[in-house]
Amino acid sequence: MDLKPPEPTRQEVILEKHGDKRIDPYMWMHERDSAKVLDHLKAENTYTEMVMSPYRKLRSALYDELRSRIIEEDTSVPVSLRGYSYYARTIKGGEYPLLCRRKDGPENPEEILVDGNALAKGHEYFSVTSVKPGPDHSLFAYGTDTVGRRFYEVKVINAKDGSIIRSIPDTTGNFAWAEDNRTLFYVTQDKKTLRSDTVWSIDIHSGKTNRIYFEEDETFSVSVSKSRTRRLIFIDLHSTLTSEVRFLPANKPTEVPLVFEPRRKGHEYSVEDGATGYYILTNDKARNFRVMKTERNKTGMAHWQE
Repeated sequence: MDLKPPEPTRQEVILEKHGDKRIDPYMWMHERDSAKVLDHLKAENTYTEMVMSPYRKLRSALYDELRSRIIEEDTSVPVSLRGYSYYARTIKGGEYPLLCRRKDGPENPEEILVDGNALAKGHEYFSVTSVKPGPDHSLFAYGTDTVGRRFYEVKVINAKDGSIIRSIPDTTGNFAWAEDNRTLFYVTQDKKTLRSDTVWSIDIHSGKTNRIYFEEDETFSVSVSKSRTRRLIFIDLHSTLTSEVRFLPANKPTEVPLVFEPRRKGHEYSVEDGATGYYILTNDKARNFRVMKTERNKTGMAHWQE
């Protein structure tokens, strides 16, 4: 049988930018939920199944063999954090991990914070981000995506009774706690390009949100993190060959972020907080990077010491 793959129709659209014209014959595929796009994808899947039909038994055998080599009941190395140990474990027959904790010491009872298998029920697609506890452990947050478009709904949970304190839709799933145990920093993306472009903060009790930072340069993406010392919130800005770091105190979440070192084309660097100053990983005059340090309140490159 002579099988031919389905050919998408061509509908030429002229796109013009900076005086240049580009022809895109498949622009109609941007309408991802349209009947025309869905029909084409179904045709592609049907064609794939027909081409692969002679190998169904082999595919099944390979799948069973790979599955048999997976250790279904396993536990990650626990991470100790302010009197608690956090870890993930998997159970036999489960597709998703249980995210758990216990007060430091194996004699203390386990608390299951997030049961991925229970949350995934009823969804054709499911993804969960890691659990991040608040500073006093009474709250924790995690994000879920049930579509596959990388838009995560972040949920803030009361650890005592499992009730949802706050839900934040349409995030990247990247977030960090302030030290006040009520402010959460999170990142959103452009709904069309999926570029991570904005950092927000939210008071999880009042629901009040503030836009902390928006990256205008379309070649850059943003992310947010907390320093290992828990003293700072970092806003990391990165493109293919250039980066920039901004920061603010974790215990003063309303302050305006400061620039650590202004971006310069071709300069990549990252920062970590230390006991008395900062440590910087930089490619300045070091193709494969080098480690630098600097004192508090002296973040500019002129103060960096190797």
